[in-house]
Amino acid sequence: MTGVPAPAHDGLQVRGLVVQYPGRPDRSGTVRRHAVDEVDLDIAPGEVAAAPGPTGCGKSTTLRAVAGLAPVTAGTVHVAGRLVREGGAGAHGVSHDERATRRQIAMIFQQVNLVRRLTVLDNVCAGSLGRLPLRRSVVPALLPREVRAEALWCLEQVGLADRALDVAGQLSGGQQQRVAVARALCQRAPVMLADEPTSALDLAAADQVMALLAELTHAQGLATVVVAHDPELAHRHVDRVVGMAAGRVVLQGATREVSLADIAGLYATTVPSATVPAAARSAA
Repeated sequence: MTGVPAPAHDGLQVRGLVVQYPGRPDRSGTVRRHAVDEVDLDIAPGEVAAAPGPTGCGKSTTLRAVAGLAPVTAGTVHVAGRLVREGGAGAHGVSHDERATRRQIAMIFQQVNLVRRLTVLDNVCAGSLGRLPLRRSVVPALLPREVRAEALWCLEQVGLADRALDVAGQLSGGQQQRVAVARALCQRAPVMLADEPTSALDLAAADQVMALLAELTHAQGLATVVVAHDPELAHRHVDRVVGMAAGRVVLQGATREVSLADIAGLYATTVPSATVPAAARSAA
């Protein structure tokens, strides 16, 4: 697929994404299981999308494959018109300049993965490491002054500048997730992917984190996709819904076109027949 021209798209564009894993062999030989099956995504700058769906539907695997953390069997991933991931080279696919890919796509995990013994500021500075020479990134004290200033600005965006010098392990779960968001901002990536960032939080903290992701997406012009375990919470804060079942996108549309009943239907879906925009399905 290297000959495919770059799309005229400034955000995230995924085409024909396939992730296969070995399944149980039968009489005909090894069976490969499609964890993700021909997924297409278009997320514009300044747009936040929720990806709801039942457990095992492929939503988290999709995010990990886009970010370079899972194999890509087929398909392409473009960021701002630039090809960053491509399948077709065996089971693992190709990542075009791994460091550049990591700079283009920031990932926020369910487990925040902070270094609990370091300060909040040092944890946020870690978002800059992909663009720094190795010799400047080994010891936090050697980070350039401008990086630490940028990290402090990122903490201001999430309302935690006053906790910059606190040890990260002293923060609450909601505060730690906001630090993870600030770290992703410090990466300067135009695409932000969040895999169930609110699942370990209480309702109030979860609502604050979702509102923060939406606010930063709109203000910074990011293209953001959030896998959320609470459809109602996600529906309240996102611009677009991209629902998945059995490894495929089966529900897609602007939030105003997708009802909570539509999303609830995903959890009863076993074998999707086609990808149907919510608006088109409602008219059928």
